[in-house]
Amino acid sequence: MSYIDFDIENNSIFISRGDSRNRNKIKTDCTDDFTFYEYNGKSEAISFNNFLSLREQDGLKGEIEF
Repeated sequence: MSYIDFDIENNSIFISRGDSRNRNKIKTDCTDDFTFYEYNGKSEAISFNNFLSLREQDGLKGEIEF
């Protein structure tokens, strides 16, 4: 089972394989553009940071309003 979560507040998209409830138990390694998640020594997920440009963020906020 896969899990995808877009976080508009942090402008990131989180993609995980396996049980998303383990998200808080996963050890992280961060860069400016990515956050890598591991659980029991295996790569389980990635988060893309700064996913949308400022213009795309403004457009998305407008779409959510309507």
